[in-house]
Amino acid sequence: MRIRRLSIVAAATVVAPVLIVLPQSGHRASAGQETVATSERSVELLAPSAPAVAHGTVASRRDLALATAQAVQAGVSARAATVASPRVLEVSPAQAVPSDVAVVGVSWSNDVGRSTVVQYRTYGADAWSDWQAIDADAATSSAEEGTRSGSDPIVVTGATQVQARVLGPAGGAPADARLTVIDPGQGEGDDGIGTAQPGAAEAGAARPRIHSRAEWGANESWRKDPPSYMTIKGVVVHHTAGTNNYSPSQVPAILRGIYAFHTKDRGWNDIAYNFLVDKWGRVWEGRYGGVSRAVQGAHATGYNTQTMGVSVLGDYNKVSVPSAAVTSVAKVIAWKGSLAGYNPDAMTTLYGRRERTVQGHRDVGQTTCPGTSLYAQLPTIRRTARSLMTGSYAAGGGSQSVGSGNTATAAPSTPAPSGADVLMRSSSGALFRSAPLVSTGLTYASKLSGSSWAGYDAVLSAGDLTRDGRADVLARVRATGRLVLFTGGAGNTLTGARAAGAGWGSRTHLVVPGDLTGDRVPDLLAVDRRTGDLFLYRSTGTGGFRAAVRVGRGFGVFTRLAGVGDWNGDGKADLVGVNASGTPTLFRGNGTGGFVTGSTRLAGSWGYRTLVGLPGARAVLAVDGAGAGYLIGAQGATGIRVTKVSPSFRGLTVFAG
Repeated sequence: MRIRRLSIVAAATVVAPVLIVLPQSGHRASAGQETVATSERSVELLAPSAPAVAHGTVASRRDLALATAQAVQAGVSARAATVASPRVLEVSPAQAVPSDVAVVGVSWSNDVGRSTVVQYRTYGADAWSDWQAIDADAATSSAEEGTRSGSDPIVVTGATQVQARVLGPAGGAPADARLTVIDPGQGEGDDGIGTAQPGAAEAGAARPRIHSRAEWGANESWRKDPPSYMTIKGVVVHHTAGTNNYSPSQVPAILRGIYAFHTKDRGWNDIAYNFLVDKWGRVWEGRYGGVSRAVQGAHATGYNTQTMGVSVLGDYNKVSVPSAAVTSVAKVIAWKGSLAGYNPDAMTTLYGRRERTVQGHRDVGQTTCPGTSLYAQLPTIRRTARSLMTGSYAAGGGSQSVGSGNTATAAPSTPAPSGADVLMRSSSGALFRSAPLVSTGLTYASKLSGSSWAGYDAVLSAGDLTRDGRADVLARVRATGRLVLFTGGAGNTLTGARAAGAGWGSRTHLVVPGDLTGDRVPDLLAVDRRTGDLFLYRSTGTGGFRAAVRVGRGFGVFTRLAGVGDWNGDGKADLVGVNASGTPTLFRGNGTGGFVTGSTRLAGSWGYRTLVGLPGARAVLAVDGAGAGYLIGAQGATGIRVTKVSPSFRGLTVFAG
């Protein structure tokens, strides 16, 4: 429940810490490429009697049978589709394909009914291909003004010409139908993004490697309205249309072409899908708004406000979907599930109906998407995603409440703690964890340890410091200042306490903000109690830390520091400091272990007793003096959203940086 709206204050510098520019390390985040010049050409579809389209009007028995099957797939009864006796209604002149890879599509302004279908063909190797079916749908998001009905985008490679036509009952021709051919251009960085190894998806147990919009050359001026946000309760899996015969270096161009068709021809705010996956398993950021956030897409009519859309590049009615792509789809679904709190291998309630949490597009719309092969892999995707969450995520499923009486019952098979958990100690000294659910609050789940934790003054949910797929916990001994590492075990357990260093009593604000250096292992920040200098401790990947590197001065002015993960949506971990007056300041990570020069004043007053950074959730848990908890999340560049969570934290020691 949203309890209040805090005013947004213009960004301003309110403290005077100094950030130190570090040399570039070997773990540098991938740089974005410059905006790539694209071009497009649209032509009106013409009546079959027009001389320019004569050779496209012939419909063989195969073509008519295909059109009938398309109408049936769109929801027309087999008898009605047969009686309708499809015929060619409109045809485009043959259009030149301007480059090795292009995206084409057909759109129209009027609702033409399900009996009207779209077909296309390409010219290459001195011959026209057979006419091929392409799924068509209505305007996908009624919230996005100016939308047009039309086909899915069609990816074309290795062709010199393309032609499209519309078939349907006599007199049913759509108005204002047009074919668009998009040349997505060639970016200088297209062939140098990521790796593409056949049969091997990119690594990443918690958050998979996600290539940014900048990397594929998204022209941000094409976007229309600001992004909308929602509660993610499920996932719809798609495939794109057209060729499977694309190279790794052509993928950015394909994405630019789909983006252009969706924004310029369909009239949508942005590219429809939240994420796209290529056949090598590389994951690409789709719709703008922050990959960690619940961005509303335009991928499935009637389902956009409660589901996320993930699309695999290729037509998987024709070929088997590569295992690398299947694995990466499961990883994206698992990671987002850890943030949103859904169980990918279960049922959920969507718009008042019980449905599978992970569905294919054909389950929610009249379409063949995501193709026969990919659809058959959905059970594997569901099981794999759930397994990943059980091994290293905080899904929050089936958890019990921790009330003000400081007791809890552990849910069976509860996941081990993750780097985005909240850790708290009861009056008896037992340690508990809570998993953040970004849109709905916190799930109070389980007792991590019944042993007494009274001797520790700092307990940090540290993420996977040992690269074993399980999250770990760091704790500082109050009496000696020694740091102890508790490694994550199977299920909801902590095992193997071992020393992680001495002399930490001279440090304050111990914070694990996530991966600051780009090596996919969490790092540690601490402030010198005497000088106020901010130090970075790079993780070794084996549970230890490298020598301190000073990355800032003057951080003694902050009474609280919180590692917030990728707060501003640029793919790099950030840090928030709050001074004694409750003024919050954002320091943007540069992806190499330091921070971008300058700071940003965030909205509101954060004068809470405790602030816990939730790096994987792009949020902060705030606890006031009465024990009431609030989730503070990013809203635009400097704004915030505040959501009250329950039950109360009264009587619990909530650990923070």
